Amino acid sequence: DFCLSRGLGDVYKRQVFDIIHHLFLTRNGVYALVFNMEWLINDNQNEKQKALQFMRNWLSSIAVHTFNTTTKMTAPIVIVGTRLDKITNPSDHEKISTILHEHFSDNLAWRSVISNKDGKDSNGKALQWFFPVDNKAGSRSVGMKRLMTVVHEVINKAEYTHKEIPLTWLKVIDHMSDMKKDCLLLSDLKMLGERNGVSMEEVPYMLTFLHDVGHLMWLDEPGLRDV
Repeated sequence: DFCLSRGLGDVYKRQVFDIIHHLFLTRNGVYALVFNMEWLINDNQNEKQKALQFMRNWLSSIAVHTFNTTTKMTAPIVIVGTRLDKITNPSDHEKISTILHEHFSDNLAWRSVISNKDGKDSNGKALQWFFPVDNKAGSRSVGMKRLMTVVHEVINKAEYTHKEIPLTWLKVIDHMSDMKKDCLLLSDLKMLGERNGVSMEEVPYMLTFLHDVGHLMWLDEPGLRDV
C-alpha cells in the first residue's frame, strides 16, 4: 500500500521513483496494482479520491508503457485489495468492485485487468474486479493462494515464458549471478559472453531479452548502455 501521509524522506523517494519507474515497465510481466480496501468504503471522500487517482495514474502508466498496438492489450494486471482482516463483509467487496469498474472501465488498461471469478458478494459467489487479501496471513490465506494461482496461470500462458533461448545465454546468466555484482560494464559482459560462446554482436539481443523479462536492467540508449 502507498501511504497518504508521508515524511519528507518518503516524499523524496517517491519523487525519484516516479521519474524512473517507467524503466521497470515492459510487456513481459504481470502487474499487481495494490490498494487498501478501507480507503474506498469509508466516509473520507478526500482519502477515497486520492486513492482512486493513485490507481488511475498507475493504470495509465502501465497502458502507456506496455500497450500492444496489434492486440490492443496491455500487460496483464491484477488489482489487489488489502486489509481483508478488517473488510470482511462480501457486500463491501461488491461495493468496491463496482467502484473500480465505474472509475476505471474507460482506461486503456482495463481490458487487461484479470477478473476474480471466485469473488463473493451479498448474494454469494460473483465475478469481481479485484482480489481481496489479508497481508497478515501471507501465503497461507485463501485469498493469497487464489491470487497466486491466477498469476501463475497467466504467466504460464504467456508467449515469452516459453520462448526458447540459446544455451550459451544461460551460461552467461549463471556466470553473471556467480559474480554477485550489482552492476557490470558492457565491455566486461561482452568478454564474458565471448568466453561462453556469445558473440559481441549477439550481446545486445541477449541483454534486451533479459531486460524485458525482468532479469536485469539494460537500457540501449547513449550514456546508459555501457552499464
